Amino acid sequence: MKYSNELLELILGLGIDVSKGPTYTRYQLESLVDETKDFTFGYLEGVASVTQSPIVIDGMKYFIHIKSVYNLFMREYERYLDFVEIKNVLHEIEKTKMGRESKARSFSSNQ
Repeated sequence: MKYSNELLELILGLGIDVSKGPTYTRYQLESLVDETKDFTFGYLEGVASVTQSPIVIDGMKYFIHIKSVYNLFMREYERYLDFVEIKNVLHEIEKTKMGRESKARSFSSNQ
């Protein structure tokens, strides 16, 4: 999968390894989203006032950033999956067409 430059910069900035393919990249991003969500909102439960804790505000900003990177990745990933599906369908159509042409040639050469 080829990532847009913007997405690649954002993903690499989060320390995500893209060398193992888009499925593993998705797994890493989902893990990071869950981990950050659990840390940020788990910490919120113990705080009396959100405005009194800069850690919570920074954590929420970080979570929102990670979630936006994840959403951008998923848009590109879904387009990639659509492309792969279309490519496979076209390949099947091409194989079927070639098979029909081959049968037509063998039929005409037999006569």
